[in-house]
Amino acid sequence: MKHAVLLFVLLLAILPLAACAPETRTEAASDRCARQANDDPVYKADLAKSAGSLEYQWQYGVRMEAERNAAISRCLNGVSGHRGGVERAS
Repeated sequence: MKHAVLLFVLLLAILPLAACAPETRTEAASDRCARQANDDPVYKADLAKSAGSLEYQWQYGVRMEAERNAAISRCLNGVSGHRGGVERAS
């Protein structure tokens, strides 16, 4: 019983350290590109203009979403290396 309690206390001490360990799962390119789109200069400029102004957000919300989606698309095109167009069959 004494060893079980000691083991339990040891596990409680180790568990918080395991939570701080870096994640080993590879991140999907779409997730990374979605995060990078928030740092796109065009999108950030509009986001700064819209801060605190609901009228601006209502008027230009669709454009801002389109700019963010375009930034995501540019990132994904760069990641996949696909240049678009028709490719020759192998």
